[in-house]
Amino acid sequence: MNSSKLHIFFCLTILVLFATPTTCQPEFTEYGCDNEDGNYTINSQFSKNLHTLLTTITSNTQIDYGFYNLSVGRNLDIVNAVALCRGDIPTPDCTKCIRNATIKITTVCPNQQTAVGWYETCMLWYSTQNIFKGELSMPAYYDTTDHKAANPEAYNHTVSTLMTRLATEAALGDSRRKFATGEANVSSTVRVYGLLQCIPDMEDFDCLNCLRDAINYTLADCCYGQIGVEAAGVTCGIRFDTHRFYKSAVVLPPLLSPARPPPFLWLPQSTPSSTTSKRGTL
Repeated sequence: MNSSKLHIFFCLTILVLFATPTTCQPEFTEYGCDNEDGNYTINSQFSKNLHTLLTTITSNTQIDYGFYNLSVGRNLDIVNAVALCRGDIPTPDCTKCIRNATIKITTVCPNQQTAVGWYETCMLWYSTQNIFKGELSMPAYYDTTDHKAANPEAYNHTVSTLMTRLATEAALGDSRRKFATGEANVSSTVRVYGLLQCIPDMEDFDCLNCLRDAINYTLADCCYGQIGVEAAGVTCGIRFDTHRFYKSAVVLPPLLSPARPPPFLWLPQSTPSSTTSKRGTL
């Protein structure tokens, strides 16, 4: 997909990646650094809490369903984070993607207290604000192909029907995953494939509204007739195209009854010390 993108949420300032030589750390599909939400300094308590949080996410071996929401610290130094992998990504690949994100985000957003980064298969978002169970009604960015459907009206109608059905399926997921994929025939020679996902701690209704807003935006506003579109925010995302770009969803065991508690982990604020905290670098 080429870069035809819209940045709407948080008043995010999208930064150009530093030209300094780096390791082979993969580039984000998109990222945002919020300069309106405050900055931190190296060796501050916030910096130490952020380092603890990102290290804890990447070392967690108990969560095997691709969704992490953690909090470290308290008061002005609290850091909240959400990490989400696509529902068709196996745990080892998910862990690798999130580890890459934790390294990359602190380089492209070196001192912002709120930042988000997307790869194709995972997202990482952290903030000093309460970001849990938030609702985002518009995509933070979109990306399209250069190709339009031969019959845009028919194509959009098929995509709308497919994605609306899948939105309901995704929204009815459980506290570990809200994810759906599917396909439909546009004509005898054209088939469209769709993928939708929300962060799973959203209420079903909020997830459905977020997905519907993204669907309506891509089909009516930004990308009418485009055969391939990806639109994502921090709480939900959608993608459709004429080739199958996803794998089968990773199978999760049934939830036990009563329902599994929300996957939230609070870590106490790290104790100040004279040791210099380490931050991920490229």
